Parts: sequence; C-alpha cells; structure tokens
Amino acid sequence: MPPRTDSSSSVPRHSFEMRPPLKQHHTWHGDDAERGEKSKRSNVHSVPVEITPLMAASGRSKKSYIEYDVTFLPSARSVMNRHTRSAFPEQTLLQPVTRQPTTSRLTLRSHKFPWIITVSPSPPKGAAKAAFYIGSAPTLAQQIGPISILDALQAIHLSLNTPITQKEWESLGAGSKTQKKVTKAYRARCTKMGGGWESGVRRIDWLGSKTKLVGLEVESGVADGRTCKLSFARV
Repeated sequence: MPPRTDSSSSVPRHSFEMRPPLKQHHTWHGDDAERGEKSKRSNVHSVPVEITPLMAASGRSKKSYIEYDVTFLPSARSVMNRHTRSAFPEQTLLQPVTRQPTTSRLTLRSHKFPWIITVSPSPPKGAAKAAFYIGSAPTLAQQIGPISILDALQAIHLSLNTPITQKEWESLGAGSKTQKKVTKAYRARCTKMGGGWESGVRRIDWLGSKTKLVGLEVESGVADGRTCKLSFARV
C-alpha cells in the first residue's frame, strides 16, 4: 500500500497530468433506488441541468455561496455560507441541487484528480419500513425525492475519503513531483486531524491544501448535459 511516511526517490515513470481517467465510480444511493430509476433516466439524460445558485460556480473566481471542506462529513455545522460566514441549516442542504429538481444521476469530476463521482438521490428516511398499503404499494422510485445539495456533498466526501490503491500510487511515478505533493498533503491532513496515519494516502490528498469545495459548474460540450466540474480553493 502507499507509504505512510517517505515516498520513493526513484525516477518517475508517469506524470499525473497525463493519466487517463480511471473507470472507478462512487455513487451515493441505494441499490433499489438505482434500479427503479433506470427507465426514467433514459428519457431525461439529454436535458441539460442548471445548478442551484447556492452551489453554482460563478464569476472569475468560480465560487458559489457554499464553502465546504471535503475533509469533514457534510452537515449543518460544516457547510458554510461564504458571504455570512455562518453554517447553512439542514433544510437548506436538503433542497434540490439543480434548479429543476431531478432524480437522474449527475456526474462530477475535477482536473485535480482522475476519479469520477456519480451522484443519485438517497431514499427518504423510513421508506423501507412501511409494510402495508391499500391498493398498489408505491415503488421506491416513486418515493425518492430529487438529488439534494446534501446528496452531492455526501457523494463527494465519500469518494474523496477513500484510500487509494497501490496501483494508483505507483501510477504517479516513483519519486515524482506529484507523488511528493500528495505525500505532503497526506502528512498535513493527518497532523490536522490528529490521526489517520494508519489509513494511508486517500484520494483527498490529490487536492493538496485546496480541499474547500466552492462550487459546481455544468461542463460545456458534454452531450448528456449532466456532467459538472468541481471548483476547489485553499482552506
């Protein structure tokens, strides 16, 4: 597994910038919800989405109203309003992440790392507890709501806090500048969190010190209209 202290000093074989995207996905949803939504998604994938103003990257800085350090689990305490410097309440985070609420999956990516993040709506709390209905029982697809801001933030946190594999570490190039940068970020993160050394390098370490999510932007030129770029800033 990736080293927990010093990186290798041999000559790098690859550079991170030239790596092809990895075909790994992390999706924040229940399996039943995904199966129930397949037919519905096939009809709406061609309709471009528009990100809610709270999350939409805007201006030259590509920043939204929301600031969120992806190191921490998203909650009403960790997701901040960039303008008021106060935390967003839970009901705000449960609002749809798109202007026109959608239950169709969104794809998130960044030039800072090679992984693709897929976001789907989470089933409502208690959806699986009901056991008796008059007439036809509603399907899970009918019970779930649109993708929320919280769904997107949870998917990002889950994906980026996943430990990397040995193959992913070696693909950076032994002793390369990028590998050393990731090692430095790993050490800084563990020091900041007061632990976590035993878990090794995680995907979040690809971001260096820029772990603050500041917005989403629908990527132009992508046919499905549902691929968004992530904007990060220094914490």
